[in-house]
Amino acid sequence: MEKQMLIPMFSDQPVELGMGGQEKALFARLSDDPCYARLFRVAFPEAKGAITLSTVTKAIASFERTLLSFDSPYDHSLHGDKTALSPAAQRGEALFFGEKLECSHCHNGLNLTDNIRAANMPFPETGFHNTGLYNEDGKGAYPASDHGLRTVTGNAEDEGKFRTESLRNVALTGPYMHDGSIATLHDVLAAHYSKGGRSATGPHGENPLRDQFIEPFDISEAEIADVIAFLNSLTDQSFLTNPAFSDPGKTCPLALPSASPSGKGAQ
Repeated sequence: MEKQMLIPMFSDQPVELGMGGQEKALFARLSDDPCYARLFRVAFPEAKGAITLSTVTKAIASFERTLLSFDSPYDHSLHGDKTALSPAAQRGEALFFGEKLECSHCHNGLNLTDNIRAANMPFPETGFHNTGLYNEDGKGAYPASDHGLRTVTGNAEDEGKFRTESLRNVALTGPYMHDGSIATLHDVLAAHYSKGGRSATGPHGENPLRDQFIEPFDISEAEIADVIAFLNSLTDQSFLTNPAFSDPGKTCPLALPSASPSGKGAQ
């Protein structure tokens, strides 16, 4: 996660936080914030609270590792609560995991993604897929600044492949797809996946590099509503309202414990 954080902070393809070339300004701005200055002194006594690339990426990664969301109605259902899902959500669950839609080929397991890494696994499972969102030239091209995995590997066959994201709390994370080009979950199903990829209805037809699991299917408005009800059941309200995840600028403590004499930080 420490390495991954460098991409949104400093990458120019695509630009996310846009801090490339502005590292000094970034660290100066954080150092000038009284709350961050106090927090970094406690978190990094060995660095004397210095706000640097090393401590910033460690701080963000450490926070990200606490973001665990496993208290949704779907989780309660998995643990035996037969009342946790509405009838519509139960019908949507059957469609989601069934052969008609085949969503679970890529969205499966604990976090409903085929990207899995566990302590007892010899190798992580990594899923990157081309869903046929674009076909700019009839040969499968994605927009010039948006080649997906190909940008990293340089392999032509990786054009348009993107990492499968978790569907946890997906009802709250729109707009959708890697570039936010689809506004609603309804359109994700009706205008994209049911067509075998949105590009299939465009001037160049279906993307020849489209993943084998992305096939068109017939789906009614009632069935779409049921699938969306299931996706809504992945929302974890306790996660969303956890005060530990609130804006530190609003909750920064007035007094913080000092580092221990051993220099190992507060316990």
